[in-house]
Amino acid sequence: MYGFVLLDAFDPNWRDHIGVGLRARGWNDDNIKENQQVIIDYFKFRPLSSRTASMAMTLPLPPLLTRAHPQLTQGTNNYEQQGYQSPLPLSPYGTAPVPTPEPRCQIFVAIDFMNIDCASTKVAYVVNNLKNPISEVPTVIYYDQYNKVVGWGHDIANALGPTGHPKPGVQKVEGLPLLLTQEADESIPLPGVPPGLSAVDISADFLYEVRRVLCTQLKLCLGSKFSENEQRIHWIFTSSEFWADKDKMLWRRALQRAGYLRDENDTRLSFVGEAEASIHHAILRYSLSREPTDPFIFAYFGKDTVHMSSCVLLQASPFFASWLMLSKNLGPTLIAQSFAKIVRTKIGRMGLSNGSIIARKVYAKCVSDFDKRIIPDFRNNGQEWDIDVAIETIPEAGIKDGYMTYTNDEILSCFQPVMDGITAMMAYIIGDVLKSSNVIEGIILGGEFCPSEYLLREIKLKLPEDLRRKVYPPMEPATQVAMGAAYLGLSRYLARG
Repeated sequence: MYGFVLLDAFDPNWRDHIGVGLRARGWNDDNIKENQQVIIDYFKFRPLSSRTASMAMTLPLPPLLTRAHPQLTQGTNNYEQQGYQSPLPLSPYGTAPVPTPEPRCQIFVAIDFMNIDCASTKVAYVVNNLKNPISEVPTVIYYDQYNKVVGWGHDIANALGPTGHPKPGVQKVEGLPLLLTQEADESIPLPGVPPGLSAVDISADFLYEVRRVLCTQLKLCLGSKFSENEQRIHWIFTSSEFWADKDKMLWRRALQRAGYLRDENDTRLSFVGEAEASIHHAILRYSLSREPTDPFIFAYFGKDTVHMSSCVLLQASPFFASWLMLSKNLGPTLIAQSFAKIVRTKIGRMGLSNGSIIARKVYAKCVSDFDKRIIPDFRNNGQEWDIDVAIETIPEAGIKDGYMTYTNDEILSCFQPVMDGITAMMAYIIGDVLKSSNVIEGIILGGEFCPSEYLLREIKLKLPEDLRRKVYPPMEPATQVAMGAAYLGLSRYLARG
């Protein structure tokens, strides 16, 4: 009867309660006394992990037990927090498992729609501690002449003709986030928007399709739990730092029309900036401190723009503050424009007539290969880059055995102006932040230009040595904002208890 210190501390008379349940089964005092030590020894010598297992196959049955068993009822613990129920204890009187109530699940969905590049929308969700694969769709929608949606995202088969262009009478609308930020009054038409529709209408139509597909995914993943918890979904919409101070009334209106909100005051909606979401994502990925007193620098490297912000984590609401410090038109688009000039020069040496189909094919192949392969892989290590243009040797154009070759120096000349601008921006913001703080907690990178190895190397080379180890590139550049925002919603929900 030793070795039960915790039970003794909780209730010194616990041994007297051993027979309560057995008497309900028809045991008399003699049977209970005879088996009392067996019961105690059973638990005493069991490993901790299995002390809650069923004893039904260990205890002997009482003699001549013929009366019906009274139905056990579930009790509640009056010391538990409201809204939480402990699972029912396993019954020692039967082998059948006791059903436990299904816990409520909280669903957080983050949608990265209001991004400055306007090219694609990313969706991430977390359900308790489970995460989903990221969904990414082009931010584009197609209307027919009656303003009916005939295509959106990847689902564009009914909108395009055999040539890959919109069918007659079909209008393609893109750049939806930018249109939404430009709209001040729905009654004033915007260029590029079909007559009779507003930017709010178009964004609502697109976001409705996103929600419809998302709900289908969640139903497949969660089954009946989704129906039970659909009205409790917390929606998190991220936005560029450019639009941090933008009035979001029209954004809410679009979300309401798309079915996300009951009304414009629905509290199941949060707006999170891309800097806060990205920093939270880095904190999770790199196990950084959640309570730093020193500032972060967030550097976003998009397709067309680079912007940098100074950010701090706060102990109380709103828990985060950021200041957009610099923004310039730099990025892969500018690099590609410089490369396109070199391509046109080489094609000009091929001696083809104006408007040549061959020239157009060579140009398209080179530009595409540069964007998909050379930009992310370029290291400035002397490598030459061959692009298959399917044309026999033309030395004047740099073509040999079907390949057009570009030297390291030619590629470097495209990168160099952008790299110089980026490193100058980084030097400026670091100097400005260090005027008010002795330490920088970390430099968080974001944006689709981040996979460039040359970009990351050049940034680190130009930094002071103590900051080089504090540069945190995204492991998944395309999805860090959506995933970071979803987990930010979950972590704050858990922090509230």
